[in-house]
Amino acid sequence: MRRITLMFFLIVALMLTLSVSASELSAVDDLAALARYAPEDSVLFAAMRIDDEFIDTMQAMQARTNELLSQMMPFGGTEQLNIRDILDQAAMEAFGGSFAEAVRPWLGDHMSMAIGAVDASEPGVVVAIEITDKAATLAALQSLPNVPEPVEGANGFTIFEGESMGPDLRNGLVAVGDSVILITNIFDSIPQEPPSTLAESDVFRNTLSQLPEPSYWGIAYLDLPLLLKAMPDPDSEMLRDYVTANYGPMAIGASLRNSRVSLMDIVQTTTQQGAMNFTPVNLEFAEKYVPADVSMLIHGRDINTMYHSLLGLLSQIARFNGDTSDMQSNLQEAYAQISSFLGMEFPDEVLGWMNSDFVAYMRFDRDEILGLLEASIQNKSYAMETFPVDFALVVEAGDAELAAEFVDSIGALLRIMLVQTEQAIVREESIGGAEGYAIRFSIPIEGDMLPYEIALASNGEVVTLATRHLAEEILSGGPVTVRYTPNFTEAQEFFL
Repeated sequence: MRRITLMFFLIVALMLTLSVSASELSAVDDLAALARYAPEDSVLFAAMRIDDEFIDTMQAMQARTNELLSQMMPFGGTEQLNIRDILDQAAMEAFGGSFAEAVRPWLGDHMSMAIGAVDASEPGVVVAIEITDKAATLAALQSLPNVPEPVEGANGFTIFEGESMGPDLRNGLVAVGDSVILITNIFDSIPQEPPSTLAESDVFRNTLSQLPEPSYWGIAYLDLPLLLKAMPDPDSEMLRDYVTANYGPMAIGASLRNSRVSLMDIVQTTTQQGAMNFTPVNLEFAEKYVPADVSMLIHGRDINTMYHSLLGLLSQIARFNGDTSDMQSNLQEAYAQISSFLGMEFPDEVLGWMNSDFVAYMRFDRDEILGLLEASIQNKSYAMETFPVDFALVVEAGDAELAAEFVDSIGALLRIMLVQTEQAIVREESIGGAEGYAIRFSIPIEGDMLPYEIALASNGEVVTLATRHLAEEILSGGPVTVRYTPNFTEAQEFFL
């Protein structure tokens, strides 16, 4: 029997659009406007655009995604998701017409969902959907089978009792106002005077104001401290107490630029005690040491400071709970063991030279991987000469002597550890003109043993751990780097 459940199907179809982005954006204030219907104690609030321009952009994005997937997996085919078809199917099931005919004439431009009171037996949920025509909206809802006569509620809302409209709303209601539909299990969420809502929260407004852009296609607000307070797990009490004392809510903004660059901004308020120190990366480092055909890249700075910041954060958590003795003794024991293994003081000498930029990346032989996948699916054999994945970690040497000592220590340790095995060989060799170590072993694939070789070396400027031929490129100046690729150049425009 078709009841209000079909409305939920339509809502789910709209929410599926969160997986892609739109080029046309809405101001943060417009997206946050529906927070006036969210409970003041909401732990989560999310809002997004649902207008036609947004949906059309999603449709184009999905078409490009499907095309990319078909290129990546030509042997299996991919299911072609069509957002307009999903919306039309939902509208036809619910209202007997297409989305454009039966829904769009009264549907507005934004929708939101809020979750509050997570410590209650049943968390409060409010879905708010903007509308442009109350009469048309009521007519659409009343066209559903077995819908009872609505009653007039406070502040001009027309209310459909949930229990008689299907099992999904047995403890809730649907309320239609002049500009909004509310679907909720909180009976007192229909606005009263004066309202007590999330929109009035200074914390909510201040958190959203920290987002770096004025407009997004969607936003989210997560009150992590409030969520943790409502989840009294004894095993995580120490972490919960520290987080609630030092961290505030989080805001997320999603957008798309140039119709192809997806962006997500994440901000979180914190006390000085809870903050971790990060310094900007030097893009020239990536431009020098990252190949143009890289498939995946992480670029960061100052591993040494990252380590000490993380350690300081853990120490603060321990001090916050009045217990540091075990942590300090365990650290000292671990430091002594690492120092003994490497023959270098940890962390001062081992990490002390890692005070500048580093990059970690991978590149794949797409044709080889697809060939292997196709053969596996078809239960056929597939011959490969080499393993089709390269990787590299390149760390700038802030202290050339310590960096060289680190390479020698790791190389010597590997030789000791692997000397009794027949699966790997470690040799001291020249790598791209720099002294280092080559580690040779085999990887079993499809019954074959594929040779694989990685190298660890330092040339005084950087230390690299990478597949052998990639290490040769890095240390010898190599081929054209990522600085000349259009995608990397375009991405730099959106770095903070």
